Amino acid sequence: MSKERRELRPYTKIQLLEYLKKVPDDEPLFLLRAQDDLAPSAIIRWIERAVEEGVSDKKVFSAETHLHDFGTFQRIFPERVKLPD
Repeated sequence: MSKERRELRPYTKIQLLEYLKKVPDDEPLFLLRAQDDLAPSAIIRWIERAVEEGVSDKKVFSAETHLHDFGTFQRIFPERVKLPD
């Protein structure tokens, strides 16, 4: 297993489902996947706005970690990266 592959820290589906329990049923959600070629640019813009608006360093760091993981995934699995359907 490559060093990059070991560095991926994706949420498991179980962790995601646990998190989603906190979201009210009537609140819309928008999910980005690492296979989405457009996702990193969306995350970058979110980080820029979050910093401008004074979002906590912890939350910004979390987004930066996801951005890193998305980039790592896209480098390891370029054949799985695509534009949204």
